[in-house]
Amino acid sequence: MTSKLNTLKDLLLEDEISKDLEFTKEDRQKVLREIHHQQGKSKRRFNFPVIIASSLSVALIFVLIITSPWKPVEESNPADQKQIEYIDESSLYSPLNMTVVDNGIKVTVNQIMYDGSRILVGYEAMSTTDEELDSVTGGYRVTIDGENKGPDLTLISHDGDKKGTAVVAIELYKEFPDEFELGLQIRQIQEQKGNWNFTIPVKKIPGDIKRFNPETVVKKDHLQLSIKEVIASQSALKFRYEEGSNEEVDRASPLYNKGVIFELLDPKGNEILPLNSYGIGLDSYSGTHKHSSTSWFHSPKVLPEYLLLKAYIPAETTGMVRIKKPINNSFPIELIQDGENKLIISKVEEKQNQVWVHYSIDGNLKQLRNSLMLKVEKDGEEQYFQPSTYLNYKPGKDNIAKFDVEYSDDLYVVTDKIQYEEFKELNAKIPLTNPEQSN
Repeated sequence: MTSKLNTLKDLLLEDEISKDLEFTKEDRQKVLREIHHQQGKSKRRFNFPVIIASSLSVALIFVLIITSPWKPVEESNPADQKQIEYIDESSLYSPLNMTVVDNGIKVTVNQIMYDGSRILVGYEAMSTTDEELDSVTGGYRVTIDGENKGPDLTLISHDGDKKGTAVVAIELYKEFPDEFELGLQIRQIQEQKGNWNFTIPVKKIPGDIKRFNPETVVKKDHLQLSIKEVIASQSALKFRYEEGSNEEVDRASPLYNKGVIFELLDPKGNEILPLNSYGIGLDSYSGTHKHSSTSWFHSPKVLPEYLLLKAYIPAETTGMVRIKKPINNSFPIELIQDGENKLIISKVEEKQNQVWVHYSIDGNLKQLRNSLMLKVEKDGEEQYFQPSTYLNYKPGKDNIAKFDVEYSDDLYVVTDKIQYEEFKELNAKIPLTNPEQSN
């Protein structure tokens, strides 16, 4: 949903020069805590002027030339497909080496990708005074060929796979030229303000973009979901949809005071994972007004003739429950979150002065279940440790949670008990036929 994390902070600064939408480290921690108690909410599309800000949630960022183009195609007989094969995102990126040093922080933009639908920019930052930077996301201002295109794009950022790195995702709402200059100004990193300004030549990677208008609508009582557009590009499947039906909330409804989260499936029932968010959802208050949202999903190599949405609502529970097991248990360590849904730890190692936990998720709603912590219990006290970078579950990859803590047999691996039940009356089929195609 437009942004990663599900909640952008609506803070417009009055200063004409810095109209940035700020998302501080404290806000980020609030969102991470909130995530384990609520199902994903929409990241709304915000039409801000020139400066758009950081957030967690959304997609890897990098832009430029690729040697082997990918074109999404419809598959007439998807029954032959056993598991989803995804586009290798790393093959889409082009390397860069652009460095700016200001106020004791060195920033290097090192990767970029532009596929006509999204711009992804990756960078790393380090202190020149040996000060430790907990997170290097910040506040940003972007221009296209020197012009403010605020209404035509949104920007979100999240921590990269390695400490000291970040990804800026620029989501485009109109067609842009195949080549242009991207102006990226990083205005703040952690608590440090500065001017890390980059002018980046951008060229669209080869490949087509396909646009579908399925007009899929599902409704139950006061909640309604309308799929307006599906855009298939090299880096992502983009869903634009509308929530709400302008009806009063029905207090007698089984959906009263409950949000809905949807699992996206191919015709064989394989989950297509969202990028840096929980994907498509309906807020518990969506019935009282209509609003538009956007979600991004990993891009499969083969695009089937239709996709399925399976709806889930939170199960009745008595509150938050955490599951723990000693870190020195024999492998694999299985943490059962709900029924047959579980988080599986295959290996734990000490590396680069951190504890690295290798894991996978077996079950539905994998991005939602992507919750992992460490805890130490000693002398009657307990202390929790969050991963050093935001966990973004990647299909078919070795997923690693890295913790800034010294290994000890007193550590426990911990996850949340996440209980959802299917709500069949909001399940839907999304046809992907008769696309509009652009190069």
